[in-house]
Amino acid sequence: MSMDSENLIIDTCHIDDIDIVKHIHEQNYGKVWDKYFFEKMLKETQYEIYIIKSNNKVSGFIAFQGVGNAYELIMIIVDKYYRNNGLGSYLLSEAIRKLKLKGVSLITLDVSNDNIIAQKLYKKHGFVKFGERLGYYNINNKKINSESYKLVNF
Repeated sequence: MSMDSENLIIDTCHIDDIDIVKHIHEQNYGKVWDKYFFEKMLKETQYEIYIIKSNNKVSGFIAFQGVGNAYELIMIIVDKYYRNNGLGSYLLSEAIRKLKLKGVSLITLDVSNDNIIAQKLYKKHGFVKFGERLGYYNINNKKINSESYKLVNF
């Protein structure tokens, strides 16, 4: 499957999308958020969740938390069946564009220091490393360090 931006849609996540977003999260991420958590995120104004549809099928999502002009990217997941085709890059760039239109001028994120693919994606989009958090993630009872990145005045 190759990426054709004409068949890609970036949209705000709605309550009707929660089941598929939760499914993508469960299938592609170790820590599972329940349906209630996603519904709560949609109701609270400090969260922004965007979905990407490929040929009208939800194939990934990106979630931010923030206030004012500063937001944190808390998760981006592309379903494993749609990976390596540029969907994550397209989703990230469009989400950044949408946040910029809302007046956001700072986006931060933390990423596991062993997630090289994600680090490359963030660097490609202008994020720069500004710190590290020791033992930030607890994955399978193993403490993993994170790297902190920021995108400023984009």
